[in-house]
Amino acid sequence: MSTNTLEEMVQKTKKEIENLNHQLASESNNEAINSQKLVKVVRGIGSSTTEFSLRNRLDDIGRYGNGIVVTQKRKAELQKKIASKISQLYLFEKRLNDEKGKNSLGINFDFPIELKVFCKQYLEYFAQFLQDLGINATSNLKEEAGKVLFSVTPTDDVEALDKIREALAVYLNLPASPIVYDESFAAMRLHQQIDNLQHSQKMAVREIRSAERELRLAQTVIEHQDKIIVQKDSIIEQQNKVIEKIKSKSIMMDSLENKEELEELYDGLKIGESKFLWEYLGIKLNLVKVIKTAVKNTFGKVDESKSVLGLDEETVKDD
Repeated sequence: MSTNTLEEMVQKTKKEIENLNHQLASESNNEAINSQKLVKVVRGIGSSTTEFSLRNRLDDIGRYGNGIVVTQKRKAELQKKIASKISQLYLFEKRLNDEKGKNSLGINFDFPIELKVFCKQYLEYFAQFLQDLGINATSNLKEEAGKVLFSVTPTDDVEALDKIREALAVYLNLPASPIVYDESFAAMRLHQQIDNLQHSQKMAVREIRSAERELRLAQTVIEHQDKIIVQKDSIIEQQNKVIEKIKSKSIMMDSLENKEELEELYDGLKIGESKFLWEYLGIKLNLVKVIKTAVKNTFGKVDESKSVLGLDEETVKDD
């Protein structure tokens, strides 16, 4: 059964359950009315009631009582049907989710709480990033147990899933990559998203540093309380670890769970030479910065007054 057929079955079953619930509510209302009338008739019977009036009241009691019994039977049947439809709905939704899972890419993130909102905003832009690459897809974000679950589903071609996986590997690494942009709208939009994420990282670090300074100032007031000082030092140590993660330009990849596949995929792509990204997005790696970063990581700080391997950043106007 296709995804579209399953989606139709899910919607149809939901509608049927809704109609059955309306019928059940109507029957419950009828039962309440008959019960009220029955109580009123019974209360009206007294010592002064004539024989003729008593017969009429007994007829009413039988009619209302029978109405209650019939209503209860209908309610039981409706409840049975609703339970059956709910079971069907569960099976349809399970099959639909399984089918979508085959055609979707799903990954989990564990973002620092200080950056979760901004990292989620960056993920939300991925659908636009794909559209700029000529790939139509829908994305979904949800949280479970503090983790962010991100899924992407192609809307046109299931075969686009491999392209989406490659695009995601690139996209998650872009904040940590030296990029040259052209003046296209796609490039400018992407540039803005990366800038927003990096700016939020700087602001989060400033906020933590500010709280850390206040904690250090408090030390002068409570220096004689060793226990509190130990707690303070422990808190600062934890904050420094958080800061290191928040400051990382590779925050998106660092927060990704089970990232080995995307890391290998990204390492295997020659992004700097990708005509695909340049033609569609107007971006490419700044190879001079790549070289400088590699030299810096290997030998330490690079002398900014000298060009690396005879290259200057200004020369990165690729053909």
